[in-house]
Amino acid sequence: MENVVGEIKQFFRGEILTDFAHISGYSSDLSPLYVLPKIVVIPLDSSDLASLIRWLSLYNKRYPELSLSVRGSNASSIGSSLTPGIMVDLRRLSEVYSIDNSKIMFGAGAKASSVHNLNRVSKYLPDVEPNDTNSSIGGLIATNARASYNLHGTIGDSIKALKVILADGREYTFCKINKRELIAKIKQKDFEGHIYREIYKLITNNSNLLENIYSGSMGYIISNIFDRETESIDLSKLFLASEGTLGIITKALIEAKPLERYRILTNIYLKNLDHLQKVIDVLNELPVDSVRSFSRGIYSKTLDYIHRADLNEDREEWIYEHDNIFKGVSKNARIPELTLEVVFSGNEPSEVVYKIKQLEAGLDDLPVSYEIVKYKEDRKRFERMEDFKPITKFFGLETKSLGGLDDLYIPVSKIEKFIKKAKRYFNSNHIKFEMSGSLVNGHIQLYPYWKQNEVLTKTMIHNLLLDLYTLVKEYGGHISFSQGDGLIKAPFIPMFKTKEQIDFEINLKLIFDPDNIFSRNKKYDASWSKTAKYLKK
Repeated sequence: MENVVGEIKQFFRGEILTDFAHISGYSSDLSPLYVLPKIVVIPLDSSDLASLIRWLSLYNKRYPELSLSVRGSNASSIGSSLTPGIMVDLRRLSEVYSIDNSKIMFGAGAKASSVHNLNRVSKYLPDVEPNDTNSSIGGLIATNARASYNLHGTIGDSIKALKVILADGREYTFCKINKRELIAKIKQKDFEGHIYREIYKLITNNSNLLENIYSGSMGYIISNIFDRETESIDLSKLFLASEGTLGIITKALIEAKPLERYRILTNIYLKNLDHLQKVIDVLNELPVDSVRSFSRGIYSKTLDYIHRADLNEDREEWIYEHDNIFKGVSKNARIPELTLEVVFSGNEPSEVVYKIKQLEAGLDDLPVSYEIVKYKEDRKRFERMEDFKPITKFFGLETKSLGGLDDLYIPVSKIEKFIKKAKRYFNSNHIKFEMSGSLVNGHIQLYPYWKQNEVLTKTMIHNLLLDLYTLVKEYGGHISFSQGDGLIKAPFIPMFKTKEQIDFEINLKLIFDPDNIFSRNKKYDASWSKTAKYLKK
């Protein structure tokens, strides 16, 4: 790598890391994968990054083993950012500034929580947790992220424009353009013109596919980029869930939404899953703000951890509050098999109260218990409960979990049946598991876990994923709701798409990145054999 580093140093102004002590910190995420990059670079700005991309585009045949992947917060559980090539850390592209009262420009390396540092406490990003301090804006866009429990859509719904560096090493702005602007773009003789010409041709020759391709985070999102009636086009949508495979996002113009003033949280407790579907049906008839669900083990293990952890000077009060989360359950009762935390919001107290009364009317005929926590009357407890972050990835140091099953989509009408069948599968194979997710929008997270001393072979992991993904397909679902595909899921995408759809998306990738210099093995150049070699032993 000395020759490579020497060449990069001639034009690159940022940091270049090659020693093991530094690059090893970029070799893993929340997945069971270990991928050591050859080089880590920290560009000073977008022009620095553009120079690097131009160099790699020019010399990719000389260094075929190198490709670029971008690291955000490194919070993926499926290996979305991991690479054996060049890792790009965008921490210095973290500028944040207001454009007007609602639109905010974020550097790709900025944290989602930065919106709260602009004295916009009444604004929030509708797709992520308001208190999220880790996720980078670029990472959220690249995975089409949303909070697991938020019902306000994805981050893509808030994007007004993106700045992206493409394979030619130039930065472009993508946003919605009308027919006249599209025609002008198509006539251009540069790389941007090539992109618009080929994409327009691909779309018009395959218009039947646009309505049939799943628009979650599996593969590429193409269903909403082109309006047939007006012939307007928005290529910024293509970068949602693209995982850096089409180009590298440098800036995003995002519209923040107003945060409603009054909130009420309702905990719904289910002793078993027999009435889950009816509860979901009730919630889907109401203007619910957010829903998150947790199985019994997640709560009990988290509370146990809280008791054992050395938290802070506020520890005793914190424990007391969380020991009393389940006030709606009899003191001697077991923690319910499933708890749903439901939030309603509104601009007036009467608006929220009315929503609660609707919920109560819907639940009265069901054998479930619930409690209501009013923000104004019990603000402290409300905030404690909203801040309660159950352990959903790992259940203590003595266990290990598996990525790839914590971001599934199942049609809402089939949620209960799917969960029960998945539960039977895990039980019959003597695998412990927990679950969470919103459920009311089809999102479900499964967390199988094992003791640290248990041996998980690569074959066992593959077969487990294959069995569960087959079950997901049986129920008409998809394996990527809002986190992308990464190294773990990408090999299984062909299970869920036709050859025609796959060919379409491969051609899409070739238009933007003909030499495959961006984020290899994250979409259609993936295979399980490539992924398996990175699994931790």
